[in-house]
Amino acid sequence: MTPEPTGRSSNPYATYVDLDTAEQPQNVYPRQPPPPANAPPPPPVASLLPPQQPERRTRGGFKVAGAVLVVLLLAGAGRTVVREHRQKARACGVITTAVAGPAGSGAAQATAEQGAAFLDRPIDPGEIDRQRREDAHNRAFAGNLFLHPRLRAALIGIADDMDALIDVRLDTQGDRGERATRAARLGDALNGHVAAAREACR
Repeated sequence: MTPEPTGRSSNPYATYVDLDTAEQPQNVYPRQPPPPANAPPPPPVASLLPPQQPERRTRGGFKVAGAVLVVLLLAGAGRTVVREHRQKARACGVITTAVAGPAGSGAAQATAEQGAAFLDRPIDPGEIDRQRREDAHNRAFAGNLFLHPRLRAALIGIADDMDALIDVRLDTQGDRGERATRAARLGDALNGHVAAAREACR
């Protein structure tokens, strides 16, 4: 029997593989030669990508909302102007017949005698309650005249002066001379506010 050659299997069905031959690596590409020393540098990666388009935002919705807001503001302002114009006309129609204070027409300052005469007027509780309610109403009415600050200040001053004159008349325990002097000063203030209201109505 002939001996098997060295390195071969005794199995007749075995496939001979030369273990001495180095296995060739698969998918190995030849190494590229290095670039020459004076070659330009490769472009950056970002420049290889397509330029990014700026994001477009739809402003149509914002334009519509802005237009609606402007229309609403103008409509509200228009209603405010009309309302205050009517309120001013109403106040100016009443202020022309406003009752003067102890100084009369306001041409001269009120004296202590005029203040004393004011204190001697009979007190009607029902009339005083009505006057206080009217002063509160006039004060709230004037507070809404935002477009007419001079008229607003004058009407509020009239309401405050009327309430203060009522307090002086009801203060029967105080010194009469001091009350008369205070009533005269309040009458001057009332006449001044009435004149300011009439001036604002022109």
